[in-house]
Amino acid sequence: MRNKFLGIICFIYAFIISFVWFTGNLGNYLALNMQNYIKLSLIPMIILGIGLFISKGKSKFKITDLVLFIPLIILFIAGDGRLTVSYANNKMTDYNNKKKTVSTEKKDKVKAVDNIDYSDAISNVDLSNIKYDIVDEAYNELSIFFSFDSKAEKHAGETIKVRGFALEDEDYIPDGYFMLGKYVITCCAADSSFVGFAVKEGDFKIQSGGWYEIEGVLEKTNLSDEFSVLAIRVINIKTINQKDEEQYVYQCFAYDKDGTCKKLQEYDMT
Repeated sequence: MRNKFLGIICFIYAFIISFVWFTGNLGNYLALNMQNYIKLSLIPMIILGIGLFISKGKSKFKITDLVLFIPLIILFIAGDGRLTVSYANNKMTDYNNKKKTVSTEKKDKVKAVDNIDYSDAISNVDLSNIKYDIVDEAYNELSIFFSFDSKAEKHAGETIKVRGFALEDEDYIPDGYFMLGKYVITCCAADSSFVGFAVKEGDFKIQSGGWYEIEGVLEKTNLSDEFSVLAIRVINIKTINQKDEEQYVYQCFAYDKDGTCKKLQEYDMT
């Protein structure tokens, strides 16, 4: 009886893994480099299930065997595995690492590094050939580059296009700005954190958690005397369908099987 029960459990797990895989939702739970391992586990799981089910052993069922249902219950509660914006609100992020350098008074969080007026320049910006069209393969590295690397400052005034969801109510987001980003994961959804690009608020209305595509110009912004970033001055903004967009991004090398970051070579990060 117990062996047949355990065999059925193996079949159930194999079916769920297969279902999540073929419906395209496996990426909502695991990073790219981990997905192959879970796919490969299907073979021994099915073999083990068959072996247990046809076994003639007479081991007795134990009440502790019911613990095997716990992952199934958790998976049922998780639904399709897509994270909500509230998850980003509760997680430590790359920007949280810089909170200690930002004034606790929200009105003092953002000061222009210089008094450059971009309004005239923006009206004449050519968006037919955007310099930084941010794709998922380079999302994580470029968001960090524009946010924390002093070498990025020379790219102020260059055009950029990026997609993601908006986040605006956290302490680490400066007054007059919101963040547009995605979740970056290394192993699975449990270790995810929010990475994104600072965007200067304008006359347009955004909703925290809403998904947008933004085209604009990089603009140097100071968060404190020690910490400056390149923010985006918006030229065009439009809503996009969350279901059509990948919510996760990974470290660049995860996209290339040889462990390199070919996509980053297309961008100027000097």
